[in-house]
Amino acid sequence: MPNFFRRRTGAHVTATFESPGIAELCLDYGRPAWPTEGMVNELMMHLHTASQRDDIDCFVLRSAPGSDFGASSNGEIPSLSAITKQMEQISKPCVAVVTGCCADLGLALALSSDVVLAGRSSRFKLNLGPQTDQVAAALAIRVGRIRANAMLIADTYLDGIGAAEIGLAHQCVSDRQLERHVQIQVTGIRQGMADCRKAIDAAD
Repeated sequence: MPNFFRRRTGAHVTATFESPGIAELCLDYGRPAWPTEGMVNELMMHLHTASQRDDIDCFVLRSAPGSDFGASSNGEIPSLSAITKQMEQISKPCVAVVTGCCADLGLALALSSDVVLAGRSSRFKLNLGPQTDQVAAALAIRVGRIRANAMLIADTYLDGIGAAEIGLAHQCVSDRQLERHVQIQVTGIRQGMADCRKAIDAAD
């Protein structure tokens, strides 16, 4: 599809800071749904800004209501190397909350996150494309080369339960329970970071 249309999908990222210590980054792939260069640049900007804030302990990365966590890119994933490198370098933990389809950019973001919570509606897929090797390499680190190759060869979706069984997701729960488990994870992360700060202060 021509780039003229790709620039007009309405894809964007919304950042909210309503919960203490948490930066929530919401992915909206627009209509028709696919990631754009502008969307990835916006995500990188929000990640950079929030990572510099002393009052932010962790990130929660999720999809907007009605949007998949990782819509297919229909070709090259924009700025894939840049966004995955940035996420690797950020010292604050990231929790990926996966619902719906998780492929291409979404799969790369999930693999770059510290914790992946999958809803029962989630479906993971490793698509063939220009950057398959890069995403497959990250997937192999997470689940092992044999399982990563099996996902690529099968060319089918893996549901949330299957993703948790092979280690792609850390946990799979019903979509109705997902938010409660997000809060449990975030609370644990923030408490752990607070304990670390206390230990460092005591040592000084």
